Amino acid sequence: MAKQRTVQDWLTEIKNALAYRELFSRERSWWRSEQNYLNDPRGNTAIGPNLVYEMGDTLTSTLVVPDPEFVVTATQRSGLEKAPIVESLDNAFVRRLRLKKYIDVGLLRGFLYGNIIFKVGYDSEFGWSPYYDIGPDNNLLGMTLTQFDKKGRRIESPDTQPGWPWVRPILPHDFAVPWGTIFLEDAPWAAHRFVRHVDYFKRDPKYKNTTSLRPQMNMESYMLSYLTVGSRRQRAKQRTRLMGIAEVNKKPEYVECWEIVDRVNGERIVVSRDHPDFLRKTRDAVQMAVGMPYVTGTLSIHPRSFWCVSPAYYLGQLQATQFDISKQAEKQRRISILKFLYRKNAIKKDALNKFLSGDVGAAEAVEGAWPLNEVIAPLNTGTNFDFAIQAENNRRDARSVSGLSRNQMGEFDKSTRRTAAETKQVAQGSSRRTGKRSQVVAGLYTDIIDKVNNLVFEFWRVPREVLHGKGDFAVVTGDMLKGEYDYGVSLSTKRNVSRAERKMEALMMLG
Repeated sequence: MAKQRTVQDWLTEIKNALAYRELFSRERSWWRSEQNYLNDPRGNTAIGPNLVYEMGDTLTSTLVVPDPEFVVTATQRSGLEKAPIVESLDNAFVRRLRLKKYIDVGLLRGFLYGNIIFKVGYDSEFGWSPYYDIGPDNNLLGMTLTQFDKKGRRIESPDTQPGWPWVRPILPHDFAVPWGTIFLEDAPWAAHRFVRHVDYFKRDPKYKNTTSLRPQMNMESYMLSYLTVGSRRQRAKQRTRLMGIAEVNKKPEYVECWEIVDRVNGERIVVSRDHPDFLRKTRDAVQMAVGMPYVTGTLSIHPRSFWCVSPAYYLGQLQATQFDISKQAEKQRRISILKFLYRKNAIKKDALNKFLSGDVGAAEAVEGAWPLNEVIAPLNTGTNFDFAIQAENNRRDARSVSGLSRNQMGEFDKSTRRTAAETKQVAQGSSRRTGKRSQVVAGLYTDIIDKVNNLVFEFWRVPREVLHGKGDFAVVTGDMLKGEYDYGVSLSTKRNVSRAERKMEALMMLG
């Protein structure tokens, strides 16, 4: 029989997993990528254009659509009548679960940090537990009230609702998988870092051994922890100064925890550093319904690791080159200001001030018998156009890395006329790279809704009304909707494309 891991064993496993992440994701570059994207003057964007923001904004804007719509197809005869209801419910979930907003956030994080990660849950942010179902033992309702304490005060920050699934994007800074993991579905466990107010822990009945639990950080130190590489952050205590920002001496109120989904034993485990006992160790009902309660994707794939290098990392060197070009061009522009030599005593001081002023036009009579070309000798300081050429070549390289054309960037092609064949080849090449990334987005939508539906099938015990068709309402439970389905999603703009065209597009993505 395998040895049961202790709290310290799990903390050691997580520490090793953070080293795995640091190595393969180039985690040390995350802060620099974020600096560049946000135009932080400490990055490489203080002078000149911000290529990281331009390419990132264009790339994510290309992948984001205003009207995603699911298409559900039954794979068994018993599901033919239920599929339209499931489809209507799923499209209602797009709005209710804020899927579009969260997908947009996930894509930006994928561009900056590499991995796109979503967490799927049910009823409670901190783990659904059927033990606390508010229904009687012989008539469970599929909902709890553990989002509130005994006095009815909310102890969970997100707007999770009793008996409803939820989805949240999580930062890769807060996620860990063991060494050797390539595909999340094959990982023996995964861990998610979160912080919660110590009082909420003690008022949540799902958590045990909280009497001696002590807070470790305030919210400011939690936010600053994202500026430190994970393997070092795990060992770090309260820091007094980081990246030049003074930390206010506030009383710690929050507990930093790791929530572990243990696939081997089917458990949900919560541990915290400096606390000797498990805060939670129980059978994981959500895991039993959906497997790993996470959905992941990447815009760039690592061949040997779950962790990948972000597109922003590839743009980092090009941004540094652009900074250098812009800095040199700025210096060149400054030394190109009018400069000349003049014969002493040939020009009066007032006349010299006229030449050096910002007024348009200046004239002065010169005293003496000297030839005019001996009175003033201008120094030639012409404009260096090489910098403009270098900047354009660097921008072209950035577009190439991102798989974007001039037109996709919203720019006109300044070159000579293109033949129809050349234009078609360029469009097809760009479309292939964009299409590959669009499939990643479609996969995120369908994988999320697949897990959400399985939670509904398993835990919706109370009859609920679902609007489908032309004003028809169906009263359903999870058991009534349960079945095998294929999920497709149309990423076209609903306002401009017919339903038949959207369905055809979704089926093509499936194929």
